[in-house]
Amino acid sequence: MYKKLYYILIITVLLLFISSCIDEEKNKEHIINNEELSAYLVIQPSTNLIYNFEDELEETTRFNMFIHLLSKTNNLQEVNYTLDIVNLLGEETTYKSKHPVSIPQVDQLIFNTNIGGNGFSEFFIELEGEQNHNFYEKFINISAKDVTKYKDEFISDLIELKINYTEDEEKYNLEFEINANEDLHLDFQTYLISSEVRIYPFLGVYGYNKNEFPLSINNNYIYKEMDMLYLYLNFAIYNNDGEKVEIKARILLSDLFI
Repeated sequence: MYKKLYYILIITVLLLFISSCIDEEKNKEHIINNEELSAYLVIQPSTNLIYNFEDELEETTRFNMFIHLLSKTNNLQEVNYTLDIVNLLGEETTYKSKHPVSIPQVDQLIFNTNIGGNGFSEFFIELEGEQNHNFYEKFINISAKDVTKYKDEFISDLIELKINYTEDEEKYNLEFEINANEDLHLDFQTYLISSEVRIYPFLGVYGYNKNEFPLSINNNYIYKEMDMLYLYLNFAIYNNDGEKVEIKARILLSDLFI
């Protein structure tokens, strides 16, 4: 009898442990417009050559990521956030605010870091304040077979895109400026393509929803030692009715750096 009770106890403990390890189902709805606040991500990778432990030059892409928290009503004063990031290898990393953060706020989550698979798969943001809000975004990926689908000109009736640059001896610094005449939800990802058709992630913005334009992002570096040929842009633009317009364009870097 005692042996039977022992096994029942072991099974019960195991079931409790397993249930505690199962994540609560996440609401992976793509929120187009949250009337109270905006939470968006800015991803800024840079690729260059570094010396490895064998004193040989090798390519490396390192990522910076920022979360921007903005109140659209000025009623929300502070929140706690949790951000779950899944990379291209399926590995999940969670970032949490260490204490309630004031709104507006910009926090850097990733600094000069290698990412598994050299890119992301999805992002899930939970905000806890007077009311709780969730935001879900899928990363916009590109493959070598997709590069022929991109047009040689960026044309849009919804947004205006300007790309300016400065340079020094080792790199170009691109500034992206986006303007719009209405409140839109923007998800976009850019890539650099080398002359050997190798693909490198570049600036990405996910979940931007704010009726104050322009959106301006600086410090996007292209190192001259890398043989980059094209800048590819993939924009997903949503109006408040959820209607989606997708723009795929490419820019020859030699035309940009005139």
